Amino acid sequence: MKVSTGDYLVVSRESKRQVVRCVAAEGKSLVCAVGDNQVEFKTAEVLANLGRRPAEGSVFGLKIQPRTATLESPSKMWTGISVYNADIDETVQTRLTSELAAVTSALRKLGVGVLRCELEIRTPKGKALGGFKRGKEGIDTITVRPESNLENFHYMVAYQAANAVWSRLLVGSSKRDWILLYHKNVVLSSIDGEELDSLLDRAVTAQSITSLLKEATDDETLIVKAVVKHIGRVHGLSKQHLDQILECRDSIDGLWPTAIEVSSKGISISEQGMKSPEAFFAEAFAYAFLSRTVPKRVKSLLDTTLSKLRKA
Repeated sequence: MKVSTGDYLVVSRESKRQVVRCVAAEGKSLVCAVGDNQVEFKTAEVLANLGRRPAEGSVFGLKIQPRTATLESPSKMWTGISVYNADIDETVQTRLTSELAAVTSALRKLGVGVLRCELEIRTPKGKALGGFKRGKEGIDTITVRPESNLENFHYMVAYQAANAVWSRLLVGSSKRDWILLYHKNVVLSSIDGEELDSLLDRAVTAQSITSLLKEATDDETLIVKAVVKHIGRVHGLSKQHLDQILECRDSIDGLWPTAIEVSSKGISISEQGMKSPEAFFAEAFAYAFLSRTVPKRVKSLLDTTLSKLRKA
């Protein structure tokens, strides 16, 4: 197998597999970077050559996430900054460091500079913004997935920093206020027996819940999904189980609820913000951070929350 300097390799030694980066190759002998050390391997120990820019994923049961750069931190808020994206070259890294310094300065003015986080810059992955993971000893991990043009980088960092704020800095009373404000956007509706009976008749005719959902309106879809969830919780039956007994109306009569409540979510800030109370707070924080408009009651609560943080 041909190996060149800079290639990422999957190697196996004494039944242990690992991903390493080749720093020198001469004949059948290789010198590879393993963490902060350099270790010699033979080409016969190489299971796969992933090239110089392997995609994030997995192979041979190993997680592939090669670190392409380590950046200098602009503040003690960031205990480490690692880049796992080959498209973030040196030019982009310089700009990224500058952008992060500006974001960090703004975060500190908001009163959240006491956070301690590892920052990971990873490759874009669909609509994923990144992630937050609470760590041990007060050091958390924030992941962002910006494009190489750093579009939405400020928003991504602010959003994930807000998740750290929720986890580390908000007291119970503040979380309660955000949960209650989030819930004000949830609309509950009571569905009576007549409408449920009509949907049951249509389900029997369609012979499957999936077929019923295909012809259902948006409002009806909410109801059918609530019914399926209710039956699963109360009777322990899945949608697939229901499909198998829909041929006989008498068999399902005792399972189908006679009344049910369904909920729908109004859009107060964005769809992302309505996923949970935590997402609602993070979106409000990020929008305000970017000077975007948010509803008055959201801005009022955010101002109160940030005022408490600055005084803490």
